[in-house]
Amino acid sequence: MHSDHPARRTLNAQQVVFLDLVRGAAASCVLLHHIFLLFGRPELAGGVSLGSLGVTTFFLLSGFLIDQSVQRHAQSHYDLRDFLIDRVCRVYVCYVPALIFTALLVAPLAQRADFVGEPHVGVLHFLGNLLMLQDYPAFQVARRAGIEASWFVRPYALAEPYWTVPIELYLYVVFGVLYFRYAAAGRRNKPSLTLGILACIALLPALYHAATGYGQCLTLTWLLGVAGSRLMSRRPAAPEPRVIALWLVVAALLLGLRLLSRGQSFYDLQNALFLGMLMLGGLWTVTHLPWFTHPLLKEPAAFFAKTSYPLYLTHNVLVGWAIMHLGENLSVSRFALLFVCCHACAYAFWWAFDRHYKGLATWLRSTTSHEPGTAAEAARG
Repeated sequence: MHSDHPARRTLNAQQVVFLDLVRGAAASCVLLHHIFLLFGRPELAGGVSLGSLGVTTFFLLSGFLIDQSVQRHAQSHYDLRDFLIDRVCRVYVCYVPALIFTALLVAPLAQRADFVGEPHVGVLHFLGNLLMLQDYPAFQVARRAGIEASWFVRPYALAEPYWTVPIELYLYVVFGVLYFRYAAAGRRNKPSLTLGILACIALLPALYHAATGYGQCLTLTWLLGVAGSRLMSRRPAAPEPRVIALWLVVAALLLGLRLLSRGQSFYDLQNALFLGMLMLGGLWTVTHLPWFTHPLLKEPAAFFAKTSYPLYLTHNVLVGWAIMHLGENLSVSRFALLFVCCHACAYAFWWAFDRHYKGLATWLRSTTSHEPGTAAEAARG
């Protein structure tokens, strides 16, 4: 949901616009899901699980774009330290302000009897969310065993969408360690103790969310995105139009049959596979559409893509705040106003925070240089 702009090593201009459109659409799906859910109008989604569709799409995109990014840096001196700095900055630069924003809006509302979110407030949950411990698999396993404790960290009140953010961050860590330490040629250095502990902390969520958890198979969905990136890299030219058409028809048919037989949730590995096939077919299709880079399409796509992560982080608390101050009547005008306000807030967070993550990452990489005796060298192993 918060991946870099598509790497241009294997993607052309039309494909960049296509991925921007997909990312923006995924964020809007999550927004619509929570508006309909919190206002008690799930039937407005037409029976489609918009939330699971959006999250699944985000994880497919994330795996695809992260692999594109490391391929782009394959011939440079980019290493695990650089990768982790980039990923942490990408997640936290907007995440921390959004969490503070949520806490400030929730503080005067949390004790109300009509509070629409889960009552997980206070210092424990705030710090736990800051450290990405919300719904950590150890807590979830304990709950499945019938054990519950007050110190089990949950997503901060009205920040329920935050449950996916640590999963993605942990996947970055595991992927980075495996790629830069064991897959990338000439980089098989002995990991440090600190890195080993970090990898173990990250490995448990990666394994847990491969088979269970809220999303059931988000790790495997993310890896499908990586596989799609590798397929694109092995075959940078798009297939013939008739091959693309056949691919899209088969993928759409399989996804449709799967949804009819198993329900509308996209938290299913087969659904994710067929959805990924459709996205890959779309990437191939747009290479034959030169008009896809027209400014009337390109500029809106870029806008909604760059604000997708801030929108994901801030929309739910705004919707909850609106309900508690304006009531639960979801008129057309109120829906339109809320939709616009959520996107406006997302743009403000992008402008104030999110767009600066690359600058911060570059500065951190330069200040934690590869010098003997530094903390950076210890982390590199």
